[in-house]
Amino acid sequence: MNNEAWICLQDVSFHAQQRYAQRGIDENLAMLAVEYGEAYHAGNGATAFWLNKKRAVRYSIITMYGTDASNIAVIISADGKVITVMHCSRRVRSWRSAA
Repeated sequence: MNNEAWICLQDVSFHAQQRYAQRGIDENLAMLAVEYGEAYHAGNGATAFWLNKKRAVRYSIITMYGTDASNIAVIISADGKVITVMHCSRRVRSWRSAA
């Protein structure tokens, strides 16, 4: 895992801390979503990183961490703060491709 993913997940909002706990998403899985997930523009300068099942299988993340390691989204603000984390089986329509 590269250091960029770890650095960007150091600054976590109070809201995101609550969502980690409520949704049972481990910070390591959030780092995997940032590193291996697809990047989307989420509005207001924020970036959404979505690790769907297809990418989790491609990078063998499901075999390492189980099925809970897919369909996770991490939203990071323009200043690098984690806004929220969530389970997400489909791309949110308002997200626009970052590529």
